[in-house]
Amino acid sequence: MNLINIKRKPHSIKKIIKKSFLFFINDQWKSFVYYLITELLNNSSKFRIFNFLTIKICPICEYSSNSFYHLSNHRSISWNSACTNCDSRSRHRGLFFLYRKYISNKPHKKVLHFAPEIIFSSLFIKTKKYYFTTDLFMKNVNYPKEDIQNLSFKDATFDMILCNHVLEHVKSDTKAFSEISRILKKKGIAIITIPGNWRNKKTISQNPIYHNGHYRHYGLDVENLMKKKFKKVKKINMYKYNGKLYAIKKLEFAYICEK
Repeated sequence: MNLINIKRKPHSIKKIIKKSFLFFINDQWKSFVYYLITELLNNSSKFRIFNFLTIKICPICEYSSNSFYHLSNHRSISWNSACTNCDSRSRHRGLFFLYRKYISNKPHKKVLHFAPEIIFSSLFIKTKKYYFTTDLFMKNVNYPKEDIQNLSFKDATFDMILCNHVLEHVKSDTKAFSEISRILKKKGIAIITIPGNWRNKKTISQNPIYHNGHYRHYGLDVENLMKKKFKKVKKINMYKYNGKLYAIKKLEFAYICEK
């Protein structure tokens, strides 16, 4: 059980008005509508009007509720996205089961975790001696200032690499995939998640300035890129881990890439 408690609260009326005004003056109508809907629903949850809905459980902090926090962006609304107790998202709740399967059963494997999420800290207590963290900007990691497009590690250094929602933030994901493969040992695996529209065949490039630092919105073709860098690529839909109970999206994918 993870005891981390990061309470997420609905936005205040003042903040809703301020943010809605910014969307309005920037002609971002779709974002405005999605944001308004989600925040009205999030605020309504305080009055327990959703008590008739099926209970959802966060497997990370074990918090349960009839409704998690809804989030939105310019593309869509993500229903029951963030746990109101630990702020875990759908992908984190799915990865909780996936990480536990691959790591807890193999505690002596050398693991490198890019941009590590604090909510997973309890999973790595038993493997602390073999678990290492890295990031380009984060300070409290084992290896700071590491650019995933040009890593300083020697070839075949790690048995396992964890990379969750990082690759959309780098200019060249092709270089990043090459570097991940290079530092993996033979038959080592990388567990990778990336945001995308899994109904689109092609990845769409975009300006990161206007898309939360994302250089691209992935499509199904990303799997072909992975197959050029890894011997085996297995796509797992994490909804299979009782997604309805644990509020995991129906199309929440992780890629298991073996060198």
